[in-house]
Amino acid sequence: MKNTLLYCWLLVLLFARPALAQDVTVSGRVTASEDGLALPGVSVQVKGTTRGTTTDANGRYQINVPTTARLIFSFIGYTSQDVAVGSQSTINIALVSGSQSLDEIVVTAQGIERDKRSLGYATQEVGGNILAQRSEPNLLNALQGKLAGSV
Repeated sequence: MKNTLLYCWLLVLLFARPALAQDVTVSGRVTASEDGLALPGVSVQVKGTTRGTTTDANGRYQINVPTTARLIFSFIGYTSQDVAVGSQSTINIALVSGSQSLDEIVVTAQGIERDKRSLGYATQEVGGNILAQRSEPNLLNALQGKLAGSV
């Protein structure tokens, strides 16, 4: 009789465990807190895993996650947010812009990035206006002989 009760109890635990850890479909929209505009390309990742997605052009996303999961919303120039899923099926996020700025970097001939001040030799700068000129059909032709200092 004890063995029968033990086997019944194990079967109940075996079938109840998947019911406790069910996945839920979470969807929502990610916007900027300053102006309420949609943010396309925001990374939505399940914390501690490699599972994730990105927002579409309208800032919308959809992902299947366990109810115990936490979602991390991150985007360049904005502060990341960590949200617990729980029983929520819709999570709308307003990301706050971050105060971090990008420093100037230099890419050497070998493709190694360095700070401009740490180099022991002269460097040339290519301005965005040179790259934006549409007179040349090829980027290499646009850069040849038309660096920022010589225009």
